[in-house]
Amino acid sequence: MRKELEFPGFDESKIAYVSQLIDFIAENGEADYQNELLELNHITGKNYKGIEFAEYWGWTSLDIISRKALTPNPPFIKDLSKNEIIEIISIIKNHLKNCEDVEFEYYTELLHRSLPLSDILQYVMINAEPEEIADKILEDSKESVIYL
Repeated sequence: MRKELEFPGFDESKIAYVSQLIDFIAENGEADYQNELLELNHITGKNYKGIEFAEYWGWTSLDIISRKALTPNPPFIKDLSKNEIIEIISIIKNHLKNCEDVEFEYYTELLHRSLPLSDILQYVMINAEPEEIADKILEDSKESVIYL
């Protein structure tokens, strides 16, 4: 797998601090959390608004949401090969099976950004081998029209 397709990882030593910031933002709802939000955006290099963390405990854990925040956004790769798509689909299916949300979402978003398809998960969730799924993705990508 080429370097830009590898999961980038993140600085594990920042998880506790990012968790504190996210928890503060989530707990203070509409209160003043702008300093914490600015700090979180600075650390992650992302542009969160704060609403992304509202009642996170209803759908994820503080650890997972902190890891997602620290994980860089996946790149746009305009020239994914069939073999790379097969490998990424295999990775996604494996992470889904093992409940590894951060890597699952990273690779799903990588395909979403890199292919002209609106719902990449509908392909990944097909009960088929990664090779068959990749063929279907490539076929549908050729027929896809994106309106800007």
